[in-house]
Amino acid sequence: MKRKIVVLALVSLLLSVVAGYGQSNDRIDELLVQDPAQTGHVAYLLLSAAGLIDDQYDPETALTYASEQGLLPGRVDATDAVTFGRYSYLLTQAFDVPGGVMYRLLPGPRYAAREVVYQQWSRKRRSPSEPIDGETAVRILSVYLNETGGTQ
Repeated sequence: MKRKIVVLALVSLLLSVVAGYGQSNDRIDELLVQDPAQTGHVAYLLLSAAGLIDDQYDPETALTYASEQGLLPGRVDATDAVTFGRYSYLLTQAFDVPGGVMYRLLPGPRYAAREVVYQQWSRKRRSPSEPIDGETAVRILSVYLNETGGTQ
């Protein structure tokens, strides 16, 4: 009887882990096909990668968390197109990137975007107001994580 309970508990644990992993992959797959990327999905990607939110959050909840914590300037909707500046600002805020002199003096999307280009996390120079697609959002995060190990 004890053996059946232990086996059942292990199977339940395994299924819950697999289900959680699948949910995270589904969210990333949704983001990869977005052009332009939606702010809620980008918030979910960056905040979950930074360990600030649980993988079980949905994009709307992730965006609410980001807004409440002051990680995004101004009011935004989860379905708004994300600009390179907004993405860069959320990246630098989520991972606590110190940035250069101008970013320290005037933190915001403009100088966050310059920092991301300067650090070569984005392989292409972009305007802070340029919308980005989901693939670009994932690629920039991947380069950042590979080069820094997720820390600054």
